[in-house]
Amino acid sequence: MCRVSLAGSTVSFIMATAEGETGTVKLVYDGQTFFTTEITVAQKPLSKDDVTITGINDKYPSHEAAEAAKDGIGIVYDGKKLTTDDYTVSREDGMFTITFEGNYSGTVKQDYQVETGLPTVTVSDATFTYDGQNHTIVVNNPNNDDVKFSLSQSGYGAQIEKKAAGTYVIYWQATKEDKNVSGSATLVINKAKLTIKADNQSMYVGGTKPTFTYTATGLVKGDTLTTAPTLTCTADGMTVGKFDIVPSGADAGDNYEITYVNGMLTVSRRHSSPSSTTPDPEPTPDDSNSFSDVPANAYFADVVKWAVENGVTNGLSDTMFGPYASCTRAQIVTFLWRAAGSPEPKTASSFTDVPASAYYAKAVAWAIENGITNGMTETTFAPNATCTRGQSVTFLYRALGKKVESSTSFTDVKSDAFYADAVNWAVASDVTNGTSATTFSPNADCTRAEIVTFLYRAYQGK
Repeated sequence: MCRVSLAGSTVSFIMATAEGETGTVKLVYDGQTFFTTEITVAQKPLSKDDVTITGINDKYPSHEAAEAAKDGIGIVYDGKKLTTDDYTVSREDGMFTITFEGNYSGTVKQDYQVETGLPTVTVSDATFTYDGQNHTIVVNNPNNDDVKFSLSQSGYGAQIEKKAAGTYVIYWQATKEDKNVSGSATLVINKAKLTIKADNQSMYVGGTKPTFTYTATGLVKGDTLTTAPTLTCTADGMTVGKFDIVPSGADAGDNYEITYVNGMLTVSRRHSSPSSTTPDPEPTPDDSNSFSDVPANAYFADVVKWAVENGVTNGLSDTMFGPYASCTRAQIVTFLWRAAGSPEPKTASSFTDVPASAYYAKAVAWAIENGITNGMTETTFAPNATCTRGQSVTFLYRALGKKVESSTSFTDVKSDAFYADAVNWAVASDVTNGTSATTFSPNADCTRAEIVTFLYRAYQGK
């Protein structure tokens, strides 16, 4: 079943999507159904003229060899390789029969011959994801027979390699003395996944809107966006709240499938301490601070000054610190590493998403060596992922803290949670309190202002 919502309204429809399945279409507005109908999605009939069959040789040394080849048969339709849910293969001596089912209907037959003394070459399909490298089908040629290749069953020549995303049918012909055998295989290069995320931003009511930026993740080395995304936001700059920053319209060519992720513009008037739910007074201009978004009476004003003076962090720009911007995993380990004196790690990290030239590369390596954090997987660190309050105090606890006997009574901090000891230490050490008398909000995003405040308070107790 599939549910699709129309942007800007509550109108939606629910329908069957599998071929041959009957479903109900409903149009709903504000909880009221105003149109209903039954539909059936018909199967698509296919014939030999519609498809390309791969994996069947024109000759086999025996019927048993032909039977063994059944699992390698593939069907290409409309430029795409069908899944085995869409067809079955049967064989009688001299003939393969492909029967379409599921999304499709129809039958296609293809014959073969049996002949002894043929070349011993076998060829298999291959599937890759676009990575900027050349790829080809899998050829097993144990006796070094003469094998040539073609895209059109004529003009056979050298092995064919492809780099761009797509589905390619590659024909081959193997020769041994006066005997030859031919067949085909499918090379599939899937599109690479490209994520374009609008970066989170912050501003004060009546201030100047920040310049919206984005982060593109997944581009193969050497590739660039041919068209940068458009970043739009409905915020008028005069209304307090959180507003989506919406990326769209990017282009990286046909080798990529783009996913867009919204960012968030936080427009603030009042500022709340991470250890209190009581709003601070209205911000007042502070000519002594170069950051326009750090007023003198904000709870984090002295903290930001300490962080900058001690080389823990700088602002997002010369005039913006970004106190309400989310703190990423890369930022928090970098803050901790700098606060510790920027010690040289023993070895570099091996995470694929931590380039050696990244500002956080040494910090990540140091954090891993000292047991402060691990990667998100064995090969990735996820430097741009947002840190939660639970994760942040855990990093601080592992770097600076020690187990305390007292325990908190927050209803959202279970005793077996990975951050439970860290929360107990943070509260006992006056690093932070809960977001209310009964909750800590461990899964809430941690902002830049909060994390430098936590770090500052933790170091005051050292």
